[in-house]
Amino acid sequence: MQHLRAFGLCLISSSVLALACSDDTTAIPSETSSTGADETSASSTGESTGSTDGETTDPGTETGLATETGEPASFCGDGVLDPGEECDDGNMADGDGCDSACVSACGAEFWLDINAEAGWFDVLAIRPGPAPEAVTLAGGLTFDDDTPGRLRVATYADQELVSAIESPALGSAGTAALPQTHVVSSVSLTEAGDVLALGVSTEVLVEGQEPVTRYWLGRHAADDLSVVWRVELPLTGPDADFRPRDLAALANGDAIVTMTSEVAAADDDILVVRRSYADGGEVWAAGLSGEFNGGWSLDSAGQVAVGAGDRLWAAGIIRVDWQTFEVNLFELDPNDGATLWSDVPLADPGNAHEQLVFDLSAGPDGYVALGVGVLGPAFDFSYGAAFAYQDGQPLWSLLPEQLPWDEGQPYVAPRVAVDADGDVLVSGTYTHSFNFATASRPWFVAVAPDGTMLCNARVGMPGEAGVVPRNGFAGGGRGLANVDTYGNGGMGPGSDGNWLVGVRGW
Repeated sequence: MQHLRAFGLCLISSSVLALACSDDTTAIPSETSSTGADETSASSTGESTGSTDGETTDPGTETGLATETGEPASFCGDGVLDPGEECDDGNMADGDGCDSACVSACGAEFWLDINAEAGWFDVLAIRPGPAPEAVTLAGGLTFDDDTPGRLRVATYADQELVSAIESPALGSAGTAALPQTHVVSSVSLTEAGDVLALGVSTEVLVEGQEPVTRYWLGRHAADDLSVVWRVELPLTGPDADFRPRDLAALANGDAIVTMTSEVAAADDDILVVRRSYADGGEVWAAGLSGEFNGGWSLDSAGQVAVGAGDRLWAAGIIRVDWQTFEVNLFELDPNDGATLWSDVPLADPGNAHEQLVFDLSAGPDGYVALGVGVLGPAFDFSYGAAFAYQDGQPLWSLLPEQLPWDEGQPYVAPRVAVDADGDVLVSGTYTHSFNFATASRPWFVAVAPDGTMLCNARVGMPGEAGVVPRNGFAGGGRGLANVDTYGNGGMGPGSDGNWLVGVRGW
């Protein structure tokens, strides 16, 4: 199998949106973002580019009447992705994901600046809003200084901010000698409108000594995001590898949390815990493990997702033997955590690679999508892929050979989001050449439940590097992505831009 080479391997901090990429990424100076050279670089690679006012640059439809050798010039509809084309599906038809001007339905229709004046908006969830085309973003608000973080929920419609709520500070700032920090690492919006949040607090209790770290789960009221209750989640092992990983909410508001648990020396399992909406108390806990137990059986937890009808899935890494680690997908009974089925979407390619659970999203009718990344011995040998299941049966996989782009390798970091119809938006990054440097840029692919690729596009602000920390859908099925564009300041706080990007629609 040809692999989806390298995935920009961005390890995304859930507390502060700081992404450390292990590719050949070079920061792009922010002052070059408006130069003509960068505009040319973006359009000549078939990218959908945009501006802050929501306009999208027309990529053009043909490169000329003839080549210098006298051969017929390339043109839109020849099935070849030429410079200036977002897509080329080999026909001149409209309405099939790539129109007669070679403009992709997955291209960026608008770029909406979602920076908050007070601090960096770390988007951790994108959900359809209360009205058609509306979207609600939830996450943490972090600061460049030692100000304690906050929880933030914002709703947008028609490319305008409709409302925004910020919680009180998540804790005390402490003192200069005894500082404290408090940040949000994962959120889930309940059907009642309340917000569940995982967070981490660090406190220096004795001047000059290392801070004490506490992990917690809190329920925040819908109207003002004040704390209704908060419970501490003690580590289930000796270090931060055993911290809470991910969070989802059932229809009644109960929280589902994933962690890695040390059950014995050199024997770790995946732990899934259901906690009560009423007070955060434990309802049940379920351990997930492979057949290999003891003797360095180091399983590890990943993401969790809840779909329609309270269908519950969890994903994590299972160590099969001494040298084999594989991503496993589990469906669990929400009533007691019993495993209903499990599967391995991508076999371990060998002990020179390490698999990662990159993303997990659930939708209607027992439908779930999974993004898997693989770290290789070097960047060029890393890759990623996306998979979908329905009722335990594999539906489709998005593998490297299915992607339409020959240049700009590698294509990596697969984020997945499922809409109400079962369509999946897959977003990631690839290595883009700016002629004088290379850096990550976003790509989008939409896939139907039967595996049909509905559209595809690479997108980017002219002259800006960028990554996709999160994607999702608005009401009405509009695809969306949070894109962090960055220059010399890096990513997250201090970067060049924090955007909500609207996908044209298919």
